[in-house]
Amino acid sequence: MEHSNRFFKTACLFEASLIVPWITASWGIVAGLWVSNIIFGVVHAVTPLYALLVTFVGLYLSLSMEVGGGENNLLIPIIIHSLYDFLAFIALMRMYRASLSTQE
Repeated sequence: MEHSNRFFKTACLFEASLIVPWITASWGIVAGLWVSNIIFGVVHAVTPLYALLVTFVGLYLSLSMEVGGGENNLLIPIIIHSLYDFLAFIALMRMYRASLSTQE
């Protein structure tokens, strides 16, 4: 498990530091956003539908960086992602508790 987590972190850093700037410089911001977020969706793929949803969430998070003022402000997407993770955790805990009560 540790090796896959390390690979995932390395892949994300590689994408953010090398692929996105290269694509943006070569093909423009629109292509950079789409290609980088398709890669983001594939890296996060659990199912094909989830990969598609994550691609659009990645686009939303990428665009939200511009809202915070300044160039590439990461605070806004970090807050949005943290809120998503918190709500997903709550939902998973509710489903888990519901599954326990139906087993009794």
